[in-house]
Amino acid sequence: MHEMMSAIAHRDADTGSWDYWTYWDDGTDEDDQPEYFLSTGMGEVADEPVALDDLPTSEEEQQSWAEYARYVMDTGDDPLSNYNVDRTVTYEEAWQAHYERTPDNLAQLTGAMRLDNARWLAPDDLPADIKLYFDPAGLTFAEFAQRVNETDNSAGGAVVRDVLRVVALKAKRSLPVPEETVAQQLREAARQHLESAQLTPRS
Repeated sequence: MHEMMSAIAHRDADTGSWDYWTYWDDGTDEDDQPEYFLSTGMGEVADEPVALDDLPTSEEEQQSWAEYARYVMDTGDDPLSNYNVDRTVTYEEAWQAHYERTPDNLAQLTGAMRLDNARWLAPDDLPADIKLYFDPAGLTFAEFAQRVNETDNSAGGAVVRDVLRVVALKAKRSLPVPEETVAQQLREAARQHLESAQLTPRS
């Protein structure tokens, strides 16, 4: 059974790219000799065997991540996704959408507006996530009207002739955090990493 012994942040001397290297105890061979291997990815793939003397020490492991943290501080880039920062922001908006009954009795989105600005938008002008949120998913007009009134995030739908008006008070949106903000968060996370490990923030 594989057992991971250590993980280091490895930087290629020629390209400057980073890889996640893990070292594993693979048990013993048929001669009852211990076996170790290196995986240059996140899994348990044995890329190459490793001798006991070539396994990184705990100091070398710690130093590799300190070097990586300094790189993140300098560049604002986290190629190994080592730091958990907010890359999207999720919030709720209040919208109203209108649907019409098509000749084949389906619900068709005809437009929507955010309630705090009252600017009507045609379906092709809606933000992609809002257009997806209000997608009638090919339901018939009656089926969609029923589903709207059973949805917790909706204030309900009202049908006037062949038009369905839907008010969604909690339309959830998830938008990307600006790259410069992500970079700032990464630099701060790397700095805190170095401070918590009592390492020098800059070499």
